[in-house]
Amino acid sequence: PQHCVCCLSVVPEESKKISQYQLLLSQLPRVNKATLRALVNHLYCVQRFAELNQMNLHNLAIVFGPTLFQSDGKDYTAGRVVEELIEHYTDVFEVRDTVNSNP
Repeated sequence: PQHCVCCLSVVPEESKKISQYQLLLSQLPRVNKATLRALVNHLYCVQRFAELNQMNLHNLAIVFGPTLFQSDGKDYTAGRVVEELIEHYTDVFEVRDTVNSNP
């Protein structure tokens, strides 16, 4: 499964890439998908404050990519996937962006 996810980083069309991520995520066990969603949600929120915390998409991907994909970090493929999951969080996980919404 790791190899399939990393291959998605080279798909040029965003909507197709998002659909492929959704397809792969639908094949995960529920608890794994929920865990990944919670983690990516947290990273999405962190990067929203990149001006204050210096943790933009790229920096988060450098830190979390090799860990999540158990790679040696010598290439950036895992990082690119993490960047894309964060960048397209609301579309991939089909959630509303409520960060700026007031109850």
